[in-house]
Amino acid sequence: MMRAFPGVQRCLGRPFSTALGLQDIPGPRAWPVVGSLPDFVSRVDGLSAPKGPMLQKAHDEYYSEFGDIYRLNLVGENQVMVCRPDLYMQMYRNEGMYPVGGADNLWIIKRWAEEQNKNVYLGFSGRGEPWRKVRMVVQEDITGPKTARTYLPYINEATRLASPHMPAFAKEPNQFVTRLAFDMFSALFYGKQMKTASPSARPEDLDFVANTVQVFNLLGTSVFSGHLKMGIFRHHPVNRSFKTSWQKSYDYSCQLLEEALANSQDMSADSKPYIVRVMDRQSLPLEEIKEVAASILLAGIDTTTSVINWNLLYLAMNPEKQDILRKELREVLGSGDLTDEIAANMKSKLPYLRAVIRETHRVAPPSSIMTQRAAPCDLELAGYKVPEGTQVGFNVFSLQNDPKYVEDPSQFKPERWLPEAVEARKGTEAEVIDDKLLATPFSFGARMCLGGRVADLELSVAIARLVRDWRIRLPEGQASWRNLQPLLTKAHPFPSFSVEPASES
Repeated sequence: MMRAFPGVQRCLGRPFSTALGLQDIPGPRAWPVVGSLPDFVSRVDGLSAPKGPMLQKAHDEYYSEFGDIYRLNLVGENQVMVCRPDLYMQMYRNEGMYPVGGADNLWIIKRWAEEQNKNVYLGFSGRGEPWRKVRMVVQEDITGPKTARTYLPYINEATRLASPHMPAFAKEPNQFVTRLAFDMFSALFYGKQMKTASPSARPEDLDFVANTVQVFNLLGTSVFSGHLKMGIFRHHPVNRSFKTSWQKSYDYSCQLLEEALANSQDMSADSKPYIVRVMDRQSLPLEEIKEVAASILLAGIDTTTSVINWNLLYLAMNPEKQDILRKELREVLGSGDLTDEIAANMKSKLPYLRAVIRETHRVAPPSSIMTQRAAPCDLELAGYKVPEGTQVGFNVFSLQNDPKYVEDPSQFKPERWLPEAVEARKGTEAEVIDDKLLATPFSFGARMCLGGRVADLELSVAIARLVRDWRIRLPEGQASWRNLQPLLTKAHPFPSFSVEPASES
């Protein structure tokens, strides 16, 4: 049965007003020592690579059984999951000057940084004043909407260069999207068109892609293998492989940064790549900027890859929606690029494109738990006491796929996000799905993804170009996969595509 939704109260240090404690939050049975881990593992179908866990399945089952708030006790650590945006908003409202970010849980890369004395990296990915000091420096040249749009020339060019090669990756379209994401990121970040989606890609650039992808995969493995933190596992293959791949990726990032600085001397300020703009401010020494660049690299590619993959996959599954989108794109953009003026007004200029992206996020968010962090103070959530420091996650999948709020949730219907549909929901119970916290994969608050606005532009540019250029379909028998989550949710096995030139009709 679904729970009622009691009012949410901010504590801000005040005494709790109810007698319900953390232990009273419903959840699966907890055993001595291991807690609810056996139940959790049975639902996700195992935790280890190469298969990866089915986290979305597990959390959706918990939502169905326990409602909008539930508790997991995993080997002595309590985790509280909430499924309504009004509940998670309490985390943002109380986070203060020094919020905790998701990177705080990535122990394997933190240990590498400690061993390598990368103190700036540790500060930027950590908490407190060291984080705030670096964040204030690096956010100025990327977080504002107008500033983000100054990188459109880089993103547009990278996508134009990559698109002609999509048919060559028809059997592995996820590989194409991974390389496209790297090309867009490297262009705006380092000012380099790497062209890794091209047959003429340089081996060293492809190695950069391969090493960084390996880092992403091993980060996911480490998150679900906390025992590897123990000293006796220091030389475990996962730890060794991570160090090797990450060091190579880090070193190449440093090389690209130095090349960017040398190649941008005669550029105007607003045409320089991102990392050069940061260096021009001279707010951090070069060696410290290298550490920050490596941190942004990890955050700047994997989510973008995941979101583009899911959008293309659902468009391939729904050719009639793809045709509607192609018609809009051609009417507004013709064969040209996404311009600054259109990008600044995408909701009105390209409403169906935005609706497709929003609907894809509803049915296939990059992670069912889009953010998880420690409670910044004692909170009262849905009438339960949640002590400071408790890990609180936000399940963004289940409510948006609940037939109580979404009509025909299994159907891919971008039309549900068009302005008239949103307006019709106002004042109804279903209006909850329009909350801004459910609408983005890039989080909110002071610890939101640094390049979230740029990543959103990358997503729009990539889909707009590929859908205009190509008609994408799923070959017969390909529409079956499992949603696995090594770090972000992926379709496994990822289907092949049929990729044909899109006619002008």
